[in-house]
Amino acid sequence: MYVLVLGLDVLGNPVGLIRGLSEGVEAFFYEPFQGAVQGPEEFAEGFVIGVRSLLGHTVGGAAGVVSRITGTVGKGLAAITMDKEYQQKRREEMNRQPKDFGDSLAKGGKGFLRGVVGGFTGIVTKPVEGAKKEGAAGFFKGVGKGLVGVVARPTGGIIDMASSTLQGIKKVAESTEDVNKLRPPRCIREDGIIRPYDRTESEGCHLFEKLEIQKFEGENYRIHCRLHGRKKAHLLITNRRVVCISDEILGHLGSDWNYTFEEFVQPPTLEGTVLSLYIKDQSIIGFSNPKSGSEGFVRKVVLQDAKMAKRMFDALEEAQAARQQQQLVKRKSLRFLKP
Repeated sequence: MYVLVLGLDVLGNPVGLIRGLSEGVEAFFYEPFQGAVQGPEEFAEGFVIGVRSLLGHTVGGAAGVVSRITGTVGKGLAAITMDKEYQQKRREEMNRQPKDFGDSLAKGGKGFLRGVVGGFTGIVTKPVEGAKKEGAAGFFKGVGKGLVGVVARPTGGIIDMASSTLQGIKKVAESTEDVNKLRPPRCIREDGIIRPYDRTESEGCHLFEKLEIQKFEGENYRIHCRLHGRKKAHLLITNRRVVCISDEILGHLGSDWNYTFEEFVQPPTLEGTVLSLYIKDQSIIGFSNPKSGSEGFVRKVVLQDAKMAKRMFDALEEAQAARQQQQLVKRKSLRFLKP
């Protein structure tokens, strides 16, 4: 029972700390002894390894304890916001293991910025989102979420930044050697068939998995390519949407924009290397863009070359047709299910 209680993250998992310290103490005596059996030089080397292990487990264990406590507090603050999307993004980010200390700092900085920006913008966006979904009742719910978020999100961001930094200290102190992948994992399509390895396709799937957009169940990668004039920017097409992946910020990917196929007011067109997307005008009533048409606006995307542009255009048309067919079948199924 005591192992279960002392292993809780809210207490910092003291059992893990004790276990780590015991490993460090064991290595402190065992390594020099093993070296002494072989010779003086090996004894000195074993002594250095033992001291490093003891200090590493001590500092790393202490940092790990505090990191777990701050992580639990941050999780509680995220729950207070009552924003499931924010909670999901935070959970995915905190579960991602940093590669090194620099990545830990980047992860913490991003969490802090996300908390501050999300907290202050939520005062406006949450009431609007609530009004769109539930009318007047949703508007007042959104006001409440926005007011809670303006305090909880920045505070949670600061705590998450501290937690990520402590994770980095733990990783450096324990000096664990990670096995780095030589290539991205194989991309498995929705049909489940294992095909010959394609590095470009695998890189696209990897980009899709790293995206911080709200992905729905059954959403899958189709194709991607680099944008003209931007080295780290890509256009990515799934079976449900088109996404413009922006340059990395603090070591993480984001999206400049993403549109579902249902937001298209007419089919896309292609002229040379320019792909034109016709999108619904989503401006708030009374604040519409005067440059956009009555129905929407045009998003022009310049691709690398004509051959790749044609491939992207064909893949987009195919994905749209499959999506329309899927929705048609779903509507017919619902019609038969109605009493």
